[in-house]
Formats: sequence, structure tokens, C-alpha cells
Amino acid sequence: MSVGAEIRRQGAYDLFMQPRPVLRPTPSTEPLPAPILTVLEQTRPWITFFAVLGLLVAGLAGWGGVHGVLSSTSWGERVKAGFLLLSAVIYFLPTMFLLRYRSAIERTVNGGGMWALAQALTAQKSFWRTSGLITIWSFVIYAILLVVVLIVAAVAVHFN
Repeated sequence: MSVGAEIRRQGAYDLFMQPRPVLRPTPSTEPLPAPILTVLEQTRPWITFFAVLGLLVAGLAGWGGVHGVLSSTSWGERVKAGFLLLSAVIYFLPTMFLLRYRSAIERTVNGGGMWALAQALTAQKSFWRTSGLITIWSFVIYAILLVVVLIVAAVAVHFN
């Protein structure tokens, strides 16, 4: 059975109710070519860099959100702080997949074979899917806000 067929057979679901493979380590008889291992090894520091940045941004946003919720005196300030907490969660999700990708690359380079490579590519796919969904929802929210602002401005001009 191929690696892809085994991944589809094992199934499970991720945060977005998409099938997520449950990979069980098995002995790999297929050695990975050296160029693949070299490229993965060269990619890992950059993944680490962006994962650390993501954790830093998520941590600062979370800290600011918690501080804002606890120290604010009005509901408006608490709502703003709540959005900051929401942005912390949004930043953390893709960062989590980057960290999984980095770990799977490390296992692959250390002799994990095709299964570790499949885990790395699955984590990478999850990162890009999550980032894409966040981007799409951001554009939808911005479009809705733009329409609301234009309507409010038109009503304000009409009644003044």
C-alpha cells in the first residue's frame, strides 16, 4: 500500500473538519535522496525563525488582551481587548503547524524515512490551509467593514 493510500485509510479530522492523517511510525525501507534531506535541513532554520516570531506575536497579543480585559473600565475597551485575544489565537494556529512541520523535518533528517517526510508535508499543508483560510476570512471581514463604513458615511452625509 502506498504512503498516500495509508494516510487516507487512517483518517481523523483537524480543526477545520478536514481529514487529517494519523501517521503511525513504521520501519522505512526507502532511503530518502540526499538532495531532499539537504533542502529540508536548509529550510528548518527559517521555519524555526517564523515559528518563534509567531509565538512572540501571539504571546504579546495574548498578554495585551488579558491585560486589557482585566484593567479596562468600559465595555468598549474590553471588546477591543477581546479582539486582541482573538488575534492571539489566530496567530497561534499557523504557528502550531509550523512547529509540527519543523519537528517532522527533524525526524526526517534524522532517518525517519518516508513516514516522517509524509508527516512534514502534512504539517506544511495544514499550515498553508490555515493561513489561507485566515486570509480569506480577513478579506471577507474587511469587505463587510468597508460596506458598513460606506453606508454609515452615506447616511451621515444624507442627514447633515
